[in-house]
Amino acid sequence: MATEIEVSPEVANKIRTCDMSRYAVIFATAIFGSVLHYFLISNYIEIIVIDAAFVLLVLLIRRWHDAILGLVLCTQYQYEVHNFICVSREELQKEFYLRVTEFYRDLVQKNEDLTKFKKESQKTMLELNQENERLLKENERLLDELKNFGVG
Repeated sequence: MATEIEVSPEVANKIRTCDMSRYAVIFATAIFGSVLHYFLISNYIEIIVIDAAFVLLVLLIRRWHDAILGLVLCTQYQYEVHNFICVSREELQKEFYLRVTEFYRDLVQKNEDLTKFKKESQKTMLELNQENERLLKENERLLDELKNFGVG
């Protein structure tokens, strides 16, 4: 199961360089093996021994590459942890106070907005109540006129 790790651009460059060096060594070894096969060695047992040595060399290069890659990633991790630990207590307290202050300001602003909305709502409700009372009085007046009109 593979684990994805985010690395910095510097570490990515080191990994890329390590890959390139591994492939360069494998390519050079393949050329060297080809030269030995076709031009220098005539005995089949020697060819088999050279092929086995070539395979072992490729496996060794793979292990060397993985070890360097692990060292690079471990160094990056230690660097990031070291940078995190190097933050002083005062800086952490300052950051904490800044965030609390920012949170408090946001809270006060939201409270002011809510109070403003509440006042506007009360004003609107008062206007609606006054309009309702006016309409009720108008309705009563019209009913009285209707009764007077029907009686007369």
